[in-house]
Amino acid sequence: MPRPPDHSGPDPDAHPAGPDAAGGAAPRPPRTPAPSPELRRDVAEILVRAAVAQPLAAELAHFCELLAVENQQINLTRITDAEGMAVRHVLDSLTALPVLAPKGRPPGTLMDLGAGGGVPGIPLALALPETRVVLLESRGRKAAAVERIVEQLGLAPRVAVIPERAESWLEDHSVDVIVTRAVGNVAKQLTLLSPVRKAFDRLVMYKGPAVDEELDDARPAWPELGFREPERHEIDLPHDAGRRVLLCWRPRRR
Repeated sequence: MPRPPDHSGPDPDAHPAGPDAAGGAAPRPPRTPAPSPELRRDVAEILVRAAVAQPLAAELAHFCELLAVENQQINLTRITDAEGMAVRHVLDSLTALPVLAPKGRPPGTLMDLGAGGGVPGIPLALALPETRVVLLESRGRKAAAVERIVEQLGLAPRVAVIPERAESWLEDHSVDVIVTRAVGNVAKQLTLLSPVRKAFDRLVMYKGPAVDEELDDARPAWPELGFREPERHEIDLPHDAGRRVLLCWRPRRR
């Protein structure tokens, strides 16, 4: 039940009291986001224990620190503890590496559709140094925050942040692989990308174990939308963080 409005406060029409009341309190200066070397250290330790090579673990931990810094100014993620960032942001992102780079052959170009805070696109960019990565994020403030992270990691210009919608950008560009995470159900994504399916070779969706209902809903439509039956890969995340389901789609060219 909605809470009734609170009328117990001061009368907004009353005369101000005190010497500063007319002009109001002086605005506080913006708070400077503070880096967290402890977070960076702890994330790196968790990644090394998970068998991530030391140089890559350090880069991924640096990403988590920068994400935490930007998150102090704009809401990019609800996960801010070291274990959560290491497992649910980094290790979860890396579950797609065997699918994206079979037999060690990475894609030439990869697009993260709806990049949000840069996950999974930035961890994948760090793990695939030969791949050019496009982070598509239509919300301007988030795109600007992610661009600052990319610049501080030294990933530009190999990694580009584009503040556009995917269906518009793909009308004039093409990539080898699109990855998506938390950007809508299966049917919504296939419908969105169907008109531009000639612009990419594969679509990899990060999904959870409850994806079967989404697949059942989308199954009658996906042949008409121009997609083949997806390949399915399931991976258990460490620290009892659940199971990741990856759906790998290939568009029909006709």
